[in-house]
Amino acid sequence: MAQRIEVIYENNVLKPLIPIKGLKKNERAWVILCPRSKRESLHELVGTLSHEESKEMQECIDEEFGRIEGEWCLELKKIGRPIPENDIWIAASCLEYDVALLSRDTHFDHIPKLRVIKWSRGR
Repeated sequence: MAQRIEVIYENNVLKPLIPIKGLKKNERAWVILCPRSKRESLHELVGTLSHEESKEMQECIDEEFGRIEGEWCLELKKIGRPIPENDIWIAASCLEYDVALLSRDTHFDHIPKLRVIKWSRGR
């Protein structure tokens, strides 16, 4: 059960902003950290949306990003080409920001629309 949650780091403790579904009290779990950079809200960038509208739009974008990640995992498993979940996030990030991925891992070749720059040692 992979899920993406937002946490805040306070007093050397990661604290989820909302309860974590499926995780029991004191149950251990693996965590992949992706620090969020300070970014302007959509309202501040566009200036035409209310705070509520910009928050709703950002939630839609975040939800869509997570949905696409989940669909890729399922589709790649169906065709017998599963790849590590962290690599799915890397690919999704590259697509979201429209940048190419520099990698020598061939499993990235199976992700639609991802631009991959191949490299090898000694080049």
